[in-house]
Amino acid sequence: MKNLYILFIAGLISACSDLTDVENNIPEVTTGDVVDIGARQAVISYTGNLDKGYYYLELSSSSTFQEGTTISTTRLAGSQWEATGLLPGTTYYYRQCATDGLTNVKGSTKQFTTTPLVNISSVSLHPWNETVALEQLPTDIRLGLYYSDAETYSDYKGLSNFCPTYSEGYWQMPFDMEPSDKPYLFYAYAPYSTGATDKTHIFVSTDQLNIDYLCGSSKLLTATHCNADIIMHHALARIIFHVTKDEDSNTDISVSRYGISRGLNSDLYFPIEGYLDVVRDTIDDQSLNESLSRGVQPAVNLSVTPTDLELYVIPFDFKDNQIDLQLSTGSSYADIVRTAIPAASWKAGYQYEYPVTIQRNRLEIGDVIITPWTENNGETIIINN
Repeated sequence: MKNLYILFIAGLISACSDLTDVENNIPEVTTGDVVDIGARQAVISYTGNLDKGYYYLELSSSSTFQEGTTISTTRLAGSQWEATGLLPGTTYYYRQCATDGLTNVKGSTKQFTTTPLVNISSVSLHPWNETVALEQLPTDIRLGLYYSDAETYSDYKGLSNFCPTYSEGYWQMPFDMEPSDKPYLFYAYAPYSTGATDKTHIFVSTDQLNIDYLCGSSKLLTATHCNADIIMHHALARIIFHVTKDEDSNTDISVSRYGISRGLNSDLYFPIEGYLDVVRDTIDDQSLNESLSRGVQPAVNLSVTPTDLELYVIPFDFKDNQIDLQLSTGSSYADIVRTAIPAASWKAGYQYEYPVTIQRNRLEIGDVIITPWTENNGETIIINN
C-alpha cells in the first residue's frame, strides 16, 4: 500500500511538469492586420505556431471587449480568418489570443471600420419657406429613386428606378449600394411607379384622381458622406373651392360633380396629363383638354357652412374669362352652373383657395387666397424624422 502511494505522487508531479512545458511553449502572440474590408465582412491575417496551444481571435464592437459586445471568439486555422455578418460603416476591435488551458495570452488590440453603404437618412417635404418633416403615413404611397452622378444622368450598375422600403423607423435600400468615388445624388419621386422605364420621366395624370405627386433630390453625396437627406416638393398646384349656399336661399342645393372647363368664348385648352422630369422638375409632353372634373358620391347638400371641393392640377396660366368653375346640381345639362375664374397663374407647390357662393342658377367667386402647400392630404410617402 505504501508503494502505491509513492507512485501516485510521482505521477502527479510528472503531469504538472508536462502542463508547465506546454505553457512555456506558447509564444508571445502578435495581432495581425486586416487585409481586406467590405461593408459586411473583413479578412484578418495572423501568425503563430497553431500546433502549440489553442489560438483564437476575439472580435468586439467595444474597445474594452465588454461582456455582451464580443461578436466572435473563433479558433484560428490557416493564416487568415474572415469575419462576416458585420454592419456597414461600423468600427470593430480585435485581438489575437492563445491559451494552453491554464494561461491566456492576449495580443495588442487593433481596429478597423467597415465600408459604409449608401443609405437614406430622412425624407422631408419642402413647402418653399421651410423644411417640414412629416408624420408617418400609410405605406401604400411609396418612394421611387433614381441614382445619378453629379455630371450626367447614370444609373447604378445598370439598375434604375428602384424603390426603398421603410421599416421600424428606418429606410432600407433594396440592395447593398456601395458609394461612388465621385460625387453623386438621388432624384426621388412619389408615388412609386413600376412602369417608369423612361429613365427619369414619370407619367402623371390629373384626369380622374387627386394624386399628390412629389419629386425632389438629395444633396451631393461622396464616398465618405453617403447618408442621403432627401427633400421633396409638390409637382402640382392644389385648388380648393370653399362652396356655400347663399344665406337668403331657401332652396335645397346639392352638388354631384364639380370641376373646371374652358370658358364659353375661350379657345384655351389646359394640361391634364404629362411626364414629370424629376431631374429638371418640369412636366413635359402634356396632353391638353377642355375640362377637368370630379364626381361627388353621394351628392353633397350645401349649406352656409363651406364645403371644400379640391382639384390637383398641372401648373398653367390663364387670363380672365378663359377658365370657368362648373358645378352640377342635378342630372341634366341645364343643372350645370358656372362662373369665370379670375386670371391666375397656378404654380406647383402652391394652394389656391376660392370662396364660392351658389344660388340656384348663379355662382359668385371671391378673391383667391394663395399660400404654399404644406400639407399632403394623406397622399404622401413615409417620413423618417
